[in-house]
Amino acid sequence: MPLRVAIIGGGIGGLVLAQLLRIRNNPDVLVQVFERDATAEARDQGYYLGLTGETVALLQPTFENLPKLAELLKDSRSTYTAARMVDANHNILVNFPVPAGGCFINRVDLRQALLQGLDVQWNKQFVSYSESLEDGAVHIQFRDGSTATADILVGADGANSPVREQRAPAVRYNDLGVTTIAGVSPLESASPAIRTLVNDGLVRWLGPDGHTVMMFPVFAVKEGQQSQLMWVLSYPGQRADWEGKFSGSGEDVTDEYSESSHARQALMEDCVARTQARFAPDLADIIRATPTEVNLFGPRQIYSTEVAQVRTLLSPPCGRVILLGDAAHATTTHRGLGANTAVADAADLAQSIAGAAGDSLALIQALQQYEKVMVARGIKVIKESVQVTGSIHSSGWSATWIRPAFLRVINVLIRLFV
Repeated sequence: MPLRVAIIGGGIGGLVLAQLLRIRNNPDVLVQVFERDATAEARDQGYYLGLTGETVALLQPTFENLPKLAELLKDSRSTYTAARMVDANHNILVNFPVPAGGCFINRVDLRQALLQGLDVQWNKQFVSYSESLEDGAVHIQFRDGSTATADILVGADGANSPVREQRAPAVRYNDLGVTTIAGVSPLESASPAIRTLVNDGLVRWLGPDGHTVMMFPVFAVKEGQQSQLMWVLSYPGQRADWEGKFSGSGEDVTDEYSESSHARQALMEDCVARTQARFAPDLADIIRATPTEVNLFGPRQIYSTEVAQVRTLLSPPCGRVILLGDAAHATTTHRGLGANTAVADAADLAQSIAGAAGDSLALIQALQQYEKVMVARGIKVIKESVQVTGSIHSSGWSATWIRPAFLRVINVLIRLFV
């Protein structure tokens, strides 16, 4: 009987794991993906994300089976070669070295490419699991009353993972008090100064009062479309701030999926006002050019799990229920490591499963070893990401004087030694 692997969650991490197991053509491994959405198009899957060269290399073994994925990741228009921080008036503070091979990719396009050839069960909302001592199997219950049985259950169901809720209830996803709004504007709306800065990669503007704007260009667009500019505005704030500010509007403008034209316009006006008050005028022009009906996302709060909580995944050691990606160690977006870490987890887990299939004891040992590696990686990513979130949203004299001076020193050291 083949080893049955049930993956809860059809996001990037879960799909990469399924594809990496699939390409081995191992008859001893049977993979199924269970996704809560009714269809692949049922829910907004986010906007664009950056994949590092290391992540692209981990995905390369799937290219023969997934030509569309290969095409997306090899498109020279999607690659980036620079990452920099600038002040509110476009003055460069630091240019970071960027390893070759990285790219920006539309999250929806990436997901569609990864779905090819997989056995995905849609409209399957996970409820609970139980591990049987008699047969060593994991029995899975879904909201619609259906069940599934597996030898390994993988929770790849995101930051609010129901699998994690049962497997490791001590791991929580905590609000860090930062609000973020994102949008996609025509690249032609950017001034010459901004186009020069973003032409080869990602740029982050650091402004007063803890406000920051990140932008990167999207040249790899569909036929007939204009090149685009992805922007993300973030600042210290709480959901309650939005609820109080617009409580008299009669509509929930805090709903990031709201289709209300009033809600979208209110969000746009607030973004423009915040940017105009703190940055060079041409940044606000880009935000103002965003089509609010389709290309404005948010507001969202920034969350992270805590390092001490993630460590609890190791005690007791896992049995046949394992986590990967955000389900285990969700953190902020400000180091751009979420999707990259999920792919790294998936690659390690695929190797662990494939290498021990057919030997029950070796399989449990391989899963426990994977979990140690995954937790260590997750802790490192959380520490780095939360540190960056705190730094870019700092305010007061330290942000005005110490931060730019420190970044300029780093820039000099990079130029001398890298």
